[in-house]
Amino acid sequence: MITHEEIRENLAKFRLIEPDPAFKRMSRTLVLSSKSEKRVFFGVPLLKVIGAFAVLVIVVTALAFEFSPTPVLSSSFNPNSLQKEFENLPINTQIEETAYREEANQTIASALNEIENTSVKHLNNSLLRGEADDINLNNSTNPEIDALLETVIN
Repeated sequence: MITHEEIRENLAKFRLIEPDPAFKRMSRTLVLSSKSEKRVFFGVPLLKVIGAFAVLVIVVTALAFEFSPTPVLSSSFNPNSLQKEFENLPINTQIEETAYREEANQTIASALNEIENTSVKHLNNSLLRGEADDINLNNSTNPEIDALLETVIN
């Protein structure tokens, strides 16, 4: 088995190995004389094609913004268009929903107050009993209502 020291000695020997001087010259000459390959696109260097395409995109975008039918800043202060735009904002939906909830909460609070207060006319016990005595269920004029009441009672 090879020890660690033997491996180090062999590696030190490999560091001293150099190529033949003639091989060095020939390799250097080959590397320096070779042309670098340029990437081309239809005979034009690729970098120029990419640059021209980028300029074209910028010009088309600028022209699209220039000739688009968007209003200028001064005409955007038109009250009618501002009102329409404001009505379409999502915050208006939230404001309307909040106003509705506030109104619903107010209605619920009023109903709870009326239920709590027994002196309200339509919930007064003695008034309801008096009205119940005045109602004559046998003196009805609509046979459909009578049939429905019979099905509910039975």
